Formats: sequence, structure tokens, C-alpha cells
Amino acid sequence: MTSAYCIHCSADLTEDRERTDTNADWDPTSRPSSPQAPSPTDDTADGSLLDPDGLLDTLLTVVVGLIGGVVIGLFVWFAVTSVVSFGLGTAVGVLVWLGATAKLFRCRTVQEAVSKAAYGIAIAMMLVPLIVFSSTWDPGTRGQDFVILAVICAVPAAIAGGVGFIAARFVPESGSDG
Repeated sequence: MTSAYCIHCSADLTEDRERTDTNADWDPTSRPSSPQAPSPTDDTADGSLLDPDGLLDTLLTVVVGLIGGVVIGLFVWFAVTSVVSFGLGTAVGVLVWLGATAKLFRCRTVQEAVSKAAYGIAIAMMLVPLIVFSSTWDPGTRGQDFVILAVICAVPAAIAGGVGFIAARFVPESGSDG
């Protein structure tokens, strides 16, 4: 009854409180003692650097979604085009690009978008060693070349995965869509 914000979704409950205040004992100038309620000096509701519902966070989430989706799509396009055909690689690359971009756009915070984009890029990077299975590759060296390419791609993929892990640590508690 005295909360200004929902503890689960951070929704503003001041209008609900005014409707349910039947004996008019609620003082709108008093601050509730709930830890979820923002203080007048806080920039955001949960103390994070960016307000998850703010314009800057939304804009940065869109930028990360676009860039992350394009990078993921390009890695998949390269891998599939190298192994199968240009037409199928382009179709799969475009579908992955659109799907990844749509998934990243749905992230509530830029931290979550960075985390998921980095994980997606790490996974897409690990598809690159599959190019050794193309028809133009020497069949006698495929195994050895696959291992070499996998090791070479594992380093930047691990860095991207590390960035994703670090960014995930900064996602606000209610910021994940599961």
C-alpha cells in the first residue's frame, strides 16, 4: 500500500495508491522506505548508470542491435557461403542478420544487448573453421586446417565471450527478458 514502485517490474504505483487510499491518509510528499523506490537524487530507479526506460539507453540498444546483428549475419554468411553456395549463404546470412537484430532490439537495456550481441558474435566466429569443408579445400589437409582455424578463431571468440560475460554482470536485475 505504501510502495511507489512495483518490486517486480518497477512500474509506477502512485496512481493506484491514490485510487485505493480510501481514508486519505497518504501523504504524496513523503518518500516510501522501500529500497526499490528511487531517491530524488538518483538518476535511475535501480541505481544503474543508464535508465532502462530512458531515451539514451533505448538509442544505444538500437545501435548495438544493428551493429551486432550485422556482424553476426556477416560471419554466418561467410561460413555458409564458403561451404555451400553463394545463394544459400546469402539467404541464411540475411535471415540470421534479421533474427539477431530483432532479438537484440528486444533487449530492455543496452548492457543486455551488448552481452547477447557479444555471445552471438562469439558463436558466429566459431563457424568460420567450417570453411575447410568446402569443395575447393584440399581434402587431405581438412582435419589439420580445421584445427588450426578453430584455434585461430577461438581467441577472438573468447574475447567476445568475455565481453559478453562482463556486460551481463551490469544488466539490471529486472532487465533480462529470459
